[in-house]
Order: sequence, then C-alpha cells, then structure tokens
Amino acid sequence: MKKILFPLTFLFLAILSFNFISLQYHVRSSGSPGGNTGAPGEFNGRTCANVACHSGGDTFRAGMISSNIPAGGYVPGETYTITGTVSEPGRIKFGFEISPQDSLGNFIGTLIRTNTMETKFTNGNRSLTHTSNGNAGPGEMRSWSFDWTAPPKGTGGFSFWGAFNAANNNGNNDGDIILRSNLRIEEDLTVSGIGGLDPRKVFIGPNPARDLLRISLSESFNERLLYQFVDQDGRVVLSGKIKKGWTTGSLNLEGIKPGNYILRINSRSESFSLRKRIIKM
Repeated sequence: MKKILFPLTFLFLAILSFNFISLQYHVRSSGSPGGNTGAPGEFNGRTCANVACHSGGDTFRAGMISSNIPAGGYVPGETYTITGTVSEPGRIKFGFEISPQDSLGNFIGTLIRTNTMETKFTNGNRSLTHTSNGNAGPGEMRSWSFDWTAPPKGTGGFSFWGAFNAANNNGNNDGDIILRSNLRIEEDLTVSGIGGLDPRKVFIGPNPARDLLRISLSESFNERLLYQFVDQDGRVVLSGKIKKGWTTGSLNLEGIKPGNYILRINSRSESFSLRKRIIKM
C-alpha cells in the first residue's frame, strides 16, 4: 500500500502545482494584481519580476511612458492623456501597470480609464493595468492610453511609474522580459498674488525657449514689475525691471546654459506675483 500511496501523492502534488501555475498565469494575463510599478515609495520599487509571478530580474528602459502634458508642467485641475508603450522583437503578448506617485509613494491626481475593454484599475484604483482583451499585439508592440486629471495647486512634481512585460506566451513564468520606466512631471508654477493680474492673461513663450523669451500682458499693469530668472540651485542668472504700463517685450536668454529655470515676475508692492517654469534649450 505504501508503494502505491507515494506515487499517488506525488501525482496529486504535481497536478496541484500545475493548476496553481496555470491559475497564476491566467490571473497575470488579465492584469497585474497591483503594487508592481517599480515606484520607489511603494513596496521598495517592486515589479512583477520580484514577486515570483515572473522569473529573472527587470531592466530599466527610458521613454516607455509619454504624455501630452506641456513642457512647462501640468496645470492643476486639467486633464491629460498618458500612454504606455512596450515593444520587443519576437514577442506577441504584453502587459503593464502604471501609477502616478511621488517619491514617498503618495498617489497623485486622478486616473481616468478611457478604454474599458483593454484596461482596468488595480491596487485600490492607484494604478491601471491591462485586461485579457488588452494583452496582445498588433505585431511586436503594444500601447495603452488613459486620462489623468492633475491635482490641486501646490502639489509639485512627481512621476508616472510603470512596469511592462514582454511575454514569450509559453504558459509559464520563465523567459519573459520585464521592463520598468518612469516619466517625470512638474507642476506649472504660474501663480498670482492677491489682487494681481490674472495669470491666464499673461503669455510667456515659447517654452522651451532658445535665445528670446517673449512676455505679453493682455492688459497693462499700473505698477513697475521686477523679473528674475532663477536656476535650479536658486541662483538668479538674469534680472531686471519692467516699466509701468508695459504690455509686451522679450528677455534675452543668450549666454544662459540649457536647463530648467523659474521665471519670477513681481510687482514692487507684491500685489502681483507670477512664477513659471521655463526650459532653456
């Protein structure tokens, strides 16, 4: 009896293990269980390569997440489109999970699912992932898009964190390619002071800018204005005065190194204050 029992027990465990792997594969093919985006503030940057659903490690690849958010940053309350794209030769099955978070793991803004057939919420609505209808080609690539509404003013910068799977479709968790990527987003720092000119009536551009940055006011301001061009270390690299009643002009940015800067414009009485992030090319 013992000789019969051992093979039966072994067979039972083998079937159980096979069913578990098949169930696990089915669950992953219909989306991530959540919390596997590589975000450093959530589960120490975990991806699906670190939780036994896929063997091997993960690799960082830049540029897999894109958006239509302007270079100057998001405007609080506005809605934008975010896209995740993965491509890999010889692969026909793909997956993803993307979440907007700051470095501490705080969820930023509001996710809006625009493709209900091919994407779904996961991780308590903190992330979006694929569905079983959204894990195939066409060809050797896959993209998913969704909308995102920006958070209130003063939230600041954060990143969209994402993990992607280019699967070999062998029904097991081995041989898949796990990739991670992120897209850094800043807040458009245009703000107005109490009683000041509406910043929506101020044009500053182009942004990014090369040699000249144009400033136009839709109405004259009855005070002298002061401007400062400040680098990321807080150093003022350009400053000057804008005379009373002035409505349009340009700042000469020749000689200023490429990078990210903050343009500050203030009235002497501080009744008007405006800040805007400028990218110098």
